[in-house]
Amino acid sequence: MDPLAISTTVATLIELLAIYRQERGARRDLDHRDFIEWLENHRHEEIKELITHTFHLQAQIDDLLRHDHAEIRAITSKIAPDAGLSANAVQILAAFVQSHARVMVHKTPNTVMFAEVGGGLEFPDARFVSDDLASLEGLGLIAHNESSGARGYYRLTRRGVQFVQMVPPRAETTE
Repeated sequence: MDPLAISTTVATLIELLAIYRQERGARRDLDHRDFIEWLENHRHEEIKELITHTFHLQAQIDDLLRHDHAEIRAITSKIAPDAGLSANAVQILAAFVQSHARVMVHKTPNTVMFAEVGGGLEFPDARFVSDDLASLEGLGLIAHNESSGARGYYRLTRRGVQFVQMVPPRAETTE
């Protein structure tokens, strides 16, 4: 496995641990078996398989779950503050959450708009906006809005909101 894939997997695992911990609260009796069940319920099969086939990883997850949620968030922000997402992708997700819109539309190659509430974002370089949206969708932070019947319409997921709450604020940039 190449180093980029490993770092992305680690970032995703830690992000999921933080979300899981946030959902479960301050309980100290959590362990990797509960986390694996949660992963299965949320359809994170690859991460579940990695954990079930790697004994030392199970022990490390148990150790992390004994830590305070704030400590897990700190680890997340240090190892992968944006889980491999570009600054634009994080900016898109944060703006979507802050807009309180139900639907985001990829209007033009370099623009996303927030349906019903107005506003949106425009990026000077349109080459990567579709890639950023695909990355957000691939991580389950946004999803295609099936009710619209058209491509380019997205809805926010709970996981997307939780992710924005975990990522420390940073200056808005465009790439």
